[in-house]
Parts: sequence; C-alpha cells; structure tokens
Amino acid sequence: ALALAGFPDQLVQALAPDDRDRRAGVALANDWNEQATLYYPQGGWVAPAELTQALYAAATATGLLRCHLNSPITAITETAQGWQLQRSGGEPLTTQTVVLANGAGLPALLPEEMRLPVYPVRGQVSHLSSRQPDPATQATLAALQTVLCFEGYLTPASTQGEHCLGASYGRNDTATELRPDEQTANLARLQRCLPTQAWVESLQVGDQGRVSLRAATRDHLPVVGELAPGCWVMGALGARGLCSAPLLGELLASALVGAPLPLGADLVSSLHPDRWR
Repeated sequence: ALALAGFPDQLVQALAPDDRDRRAGVALANDWNEQATLYYPQGGWVAPAELTQALYAAATATGLLRCHLNSPITAITETAQGWQLQRSGGEPLTTQTVVLANGAGLPALLPEEMRLPVYPVRGQVSHLSSRQPDPATQATLAALQTVLCFEGYLTPASTQGEHCLGASYGRNDTATELRPDEQTANLARLQRCLPTQAWVESLQVGDQGRVSLRAATRDHLPVVGELAPGCWVMGALGARGLCSAPLLGELLASALVGAPLPLGADLVSSLHPDRWR
C-alpha cells in the first residue's frame, strides 16, 4: 500500500530483491514474499543516550539552562504563587510555568483531578555482539549497512561493536530487570521474518541488553499541550517516540511563546490533553 500511495522516491521506495540486498549489505531473501521490501532513503538510526548528551551539551552552552541533578520531583501543587515542585532531599521550587515530560512517570506526578489515561509499556532491547561464535555469521552481521525493520528491528553495529535487536512490548509492566525469555523472543522475531537465511538462524544473543519504560495512551497518540494554566505536558510518545519528539518539542516550544505552530489545528487538537474531557 505504501509503495502504491504515490509518495516521492526520496521518502520511500519499493526495492527489487537484488537492490534490496545491495543496500542492506546482507542477504535478505525469504520464501514467503520476495517483493515485501520498502526502503526509506532518508531514514537512519541514532544512539539515544549519546543524542541526549549532545542535546544537553548544546542547551547548556547557551547559558540559558540551569539544571538541578539528582533531585527527583515527587509531587506538583498549584499555589497562589504558581506551581510548587516538591523535591526529594531539597527545598521546593516554585515556577509560573512547568512542563511535565517525564515519560512513564507522568501519571504519578499529576494531581487526581488532572489524571490522563497514560500507561507504561516495558521494552527490552537485546545488545547483540558483533563477535559471533560462527565466523561466517560474524562476517555477515558486520556487513549490515542499514536498519532492518520487521516485527522488530536490527541495527548496524555501534561504535562499541554492538547491534540493537528489539524490542519487547509489555503493557502495564513496570519491571526493569533483564529477562532471558525476552532476549530469546527478540531473536525469534528476526528468525521468523527471514527463515531461510543461515546467518540469521545461527545468530546468538547473550545476556546484554537494556530495559526501559515507554508511555502510551489508549488512542496511541502522544499528549502535548496545556493541561492547566501554567502546567504543560509532553508525553505518551510510545514505541517510536524518538521520531516524533523533535517535532513535538517544537510544537510545545511554539505554543509556550505564542509563535506559529508547526502543525495544523486538527492535529494539534488530536494531541491536546483536553481530547478526553
């Protein structure tokens, strides 16, 4: 459907098998649908932790950012002076404007009368070592040039020599320990997608990975907007939040300063927390 939708080739392309394997750098033939391959020329992948550190450094360099580290906010309360933020191990902070952008922790900070239908979703990503026991498998994996997306995803190697293989999806599961069964399930999704490839079948996943909590809503749309006078929210970005976060951050910043919004009125309304009222 995407291939036939008339999108420009700069956005999405349907690839023939030979071109598909050349762009991926690895063999991807399967025995159930040779033509089901789409390529996103402008797509890519990033390391979230490194991206966050870079954004933080850039914001700090402006001289306009002041951070209070290791100071968790335990509650927010509306007062005559503005919004008071209760801090663990520190004096309260009072501000006229507060933005809640704390992911799966959003419901816990909202007063009862301001609660939103946001729920946590556990996600486990497996870190697949480039050093595979089988030399042929290791060589093939090292040749991967682009992200493979299927029921999950597999990235090319990071600078640390690891591939990210993900990810599990555990709704309302807030546990953060690494689970062996989810490591196995992440690999099984790739093997189901490419059942005839020997390099995929022989991949081995160890006990390295990362567990984080996403936040989502029942309509699968993020929440961005003013929840109450002076209290703004940006959350529930879901499993692909890294893709939408820059645009939604621009939307939030524009609304805060009264600048033209980067999205149309209908879409802004569909993202606003008032949609459930």
